[in-house]
This record gives sequence, C-alpha cells and structure tokens, in this order.
Amino acid sequence: YWSCVTSVLFCCVTEGKNSKDQRTTQTKGIEEMSSPSAAARRPQTFLEGVKSSLAKVFFKVLMGSQRFLMAAAAVLGPICVLLALGLITTITYHYFVSIMPYYLESGWLSLEGFFHASIAVWIVFNLVFNYVMAIYTPPGSPSVATQKPMSAAEAERAPYCRKCEKPKPPRSHHCSICKKCILRMDHHCPWVANCVGHNNHRYFVLFLVYMTAGTFYVTLVALIPFKILFVDEEEYPVPMVDPVTVKFSFVLCLSIMVSVGSMMIWHLYLVATQQTTIEFYDNLTDSREYRRRKMVW
Repeated sequence: YWSCVTSVLFCCVTEGKNSKDQRTTQTKGIEEMSSPSAAARRPQTFLEGVKSSLAKVFFKVLMGSQRFLMAAAAVLGPICVLLALGLITTITYHYFVSIMPYYLESGWLSLEGFFHASIAVWIVFNLVFNYVMAIYTPPGSPSVATQKPMSAAEAERAPYCRKCEKPKPPRSHHCSICKKCILRMDHHCPWVANCVGHNNHRYFVLFLVYMTAGTFYVTLVALIPFKILFVDEEEYPVPMVDPVTVKFSFVLCLSIMVSVGSMMIWHLYLVATQQTTIEFYDNLTDSREYRRRKMVW
C-alpha cells in the first residue's frame, strides 16, 4: 500500500509540475494584462510569505521522503519476495503436517484425503505460478523503434518524458525505481520486486485471487483445531504436533486473507472499470474539479 500511495503521489507531483511549466506562458500573459506595470503590483504580505515558505519546505520534505521510500522499495524488493515464498512454504507444510491429520482418520489415501490434497495442490500451484510470472514478466515499456512516425505538430502535442527523454504513450508513467516508463502502470510492488503494468497485471490480480482463496481455505480448515486448542483448551488429538503451529497458521492466514482480500477487491474493481490505481486518483481529482465548476465529468 505504501508503494502504491508513494507512486501515485510522485506521479501527481511530476504531472503537476509539467502542467505548471506548460501554463507558464499563459499565466505570464494574464498577469501582464491584469497589472499595468511591475511597479504597480501588490507587494507580498508577511502571511503570504510564511505560507509560501511552508509550501516550499513541505514540497522538499515530500520529495525527500519520496526518494527515501523509492530507494527502500528497491532494496526491500528481493527480501519481500523471499519472505513471501517462505511464508507460502511454511503454511503449506503446516497444512499437510499439523492441520489436515486432525480430519483424516483413514489417512491421505482415503477419498476425503485425496479431495483435500487435490484442492491444496491446485491452489498452491496456481498461486506460485502467477506469483513467479508477476515477478519475471516485464511490465512493458514504450519503445521508440515501434512507435509510428509523427509530424512536427503531433510531436509537439504528444506527451514527453523528461527523464527517459522519449515520447510517452497515453496511460504510461515513469517509475523512479525501475528508471523507465511503464505502459499502463498501476504501481511498483515491492512484494513482486517489479512494476505492475500492461503485461503482468493479469498475473498480479490472479496471484491476489489465489492467495485470498488459499488463506480462506486454510483458515476455514484450521478453525476447529484452533477452537479445540485455545478456546476449549482440550488436548490436540494428533500426536507429535506442536499446538503453536496450528495457532500460527490460523492467525497468519486470517490476517493475510483480510489484507490481501481487500486489495483483491480493489483491483477487481479497477479491472471492471478499466482503470489503474494512478488513473483512479487522477480521475477522482478531475471529477471533483468538474463538480466544483458545475460541469459533467
């Protein structure tokens, strides 16, 4: 969530700065028309000077924290990936060793054991597959060689990335961590150590879906053993199993189900409305501005 919020803030700040530069000429002309001469202009009051200084300090602090968070996200990316794979492996191990033996009196070769094992293997396979694909699939970047030729007038109106020094296609944004523009950029996710963009957005959404389904399944299965151990305070019927592993699996999966499930619902909404996270906040700002002007967005 921090990565998503900081990416949106950075894009809004940079886009606002570019728009400000484009409006400089118009603003200068309006000021010249509104004031007859430079000497007749109203001097800046003390309160306005304080506000201007505070705004400059706030902007410097915001940009400094932005650079710090971007550097931290780049460093923590591989660590977050290893942590996620470690948690997936740990929960899978505890599911087969600590939780499911409570239900399987006849062993894993029974019909019930085959059913639960098939569900677990299917969820884990799809979860790991989509997670690895979200990590290793490039999100997509604009290529000058594949862009169609433009006339001088079209090139002047076309968006341009000052950091990449290349034309920027619509719905693309510059990522300060990846150091390049990303097609249909949603956000830079440290948990996949990659940007979520045009080519890997589907794998990221499917990863969220299978992660939510898997944690919901483990939470549901571990609910009765958890109740026996920590609510009824009875002895766990499965020998050679530490009750702490059941509690750990239940609490961890419940927490991940709530957090990742909320993010899954959010991204499914974005997919249904044909938006990215950055575009959602841009559209929200534009719609508020249009409502303020009593116009239709």
